[in-house]
Amino acid sequence: MTNSKQCKRVLAITLTAFALFLSACNRNSIEQQIKQYSLDEITYDTELFDHYESVNDADEICNLNLEERINSYIESYHSLGGLSVAIFTRDEILLEIVHGYADTEVGFAVGSDTVFEWGSITKLLTTISVLQLYERGELDLHADIFTYIPEDEFSVIVYPTTVYHLINHTSGIHREFGNINEFIAARVARPGEHVLPLDEAVRNYFSLELFSQRYRPGERFEYSDDGIVLAAYIIQRISGMPFHEYVQINIFAPLGMYNTALHPELSDNEFVRAQREKIVAYDQWGVQIPRLPLIIYPAGSAVSTISDMIKFARALMPDVSGGSILFENTETLSKLHPSLEDIINVDIDFTLKNYGVVFSYFNGFFVSLPADGMESLFTRTIGHGGTAPGFSSLLFIDLDIEVGMVASENTNFGVINQAGFLKFFVQEIPQLALAE
Repeated sequence: MTNSKQCKRVLAITLTAFALFLSACNRNSIEQQIKQYSLDEITYDTELFDHYESVNDADEICNLNLEERINSYIESYHSLGGLSVAIFTRDEILLEIVHGYADTEVGFAVGSDTVFEWGSITKLLTTISVLQLYERGELDLHADIFTYIPEDEFSVIVYPTTVYHLINHTSGIHREFGNINEFIAARVARPGEHVLPLDEAVRNYFSLELFSQRYRPGERFEYSDDGIVLAAYIIQRISGMPFHEYVQINIFAPLGMYNTALHPELSDNEFVRAQREKIVAYDQWGVQIPRLPLIIYPAGSAVSTISDMIKFARALMPDVSGGSILFENTETLSKLHPSLEDIINVDIDFTLKNYGVVFSYFNGFFVSLPADGMESLFTRTIGHGGTAPGFSSLLFIDLDIEVGMVASENTNFGVINQAGFLKFFVQEIPQLALAE
């Protein structure tokens, strides 16, 4: 925002969206909550916004600096849990804000050792792994997936489908609601159950009668967990090791992410497993949510400290040579970075709107499209958001201003899920950081 009129316009849009949210609210049962997270959807309840306090003076908002703006969001909604936010460049932490409690009952505050669940940000690990294998010549992005996996195990795939389709959510694989109990049982391990190895879990999952390849690959965009899970299974088949081990060796270790786990039982990192027991996940009414390991874990099981999230985000930003420690060639990293031409020419059928921000999808990443009235300030911003039961997280990078942003909290509907926060986070923070 550079003037009062622009700021008032954004505030009006935000408040309008807020009113629409209130009109569509319904209270969910615990079983419905499990369903909602399985489908990467969020619903709203009027009680979530009882404590919302809007700032009426748009000039007052515009005159706040970056830290004050973030704190105004924190203060405007009484979060039930804790929050950690970091704004950074490749070489410097510009701002860190830690707020609230990992466990409100015992008064255990969020700190540097607190771990948060990534939710669907985990999907980025699959994209990077795919590109690593592509770079090494072990995977062809445009080859039929049955080059790598047995055709008889996935009868749902009836059209020629590539890994490129899978990571871009254009495979045409469609999942009906079907029997919700059967669906949940194939995705989530109940208390006392052990998680199946990924290959067995994936075969069981795709054997459900919920799946069909409704569309020809490349025909349309339909966001889902399923293509990502299948791509991770292909990575496991090619590499000859469990997917979580591949990621630990090829992503976490090179980046020094020693406080990150991926296996759904957190068996790949004892520190994370111990720290996860210290943080409580809350639903929108303050009820504690037990952790139910996600069987098809490439869709959303990563858990880490905020400092490790920063390390991961920084690796997606070009270093002084234009590359990344994750890849051998600078050209591989560039496949994650859309050009302005890529963004301008995006097909409207391959976009989606979330919390007032319009995104396209580019090689596994959400790409922010310019908002009305902000075209002159537009820069290329990529990243992903994620939800897990009782957790919300965001990770975005402005490629032109070279500012990264991560945020996590341990409640369903805290600061991150406020009306307008995503738009502020993705489109305004980089400009504010640049101004300072």
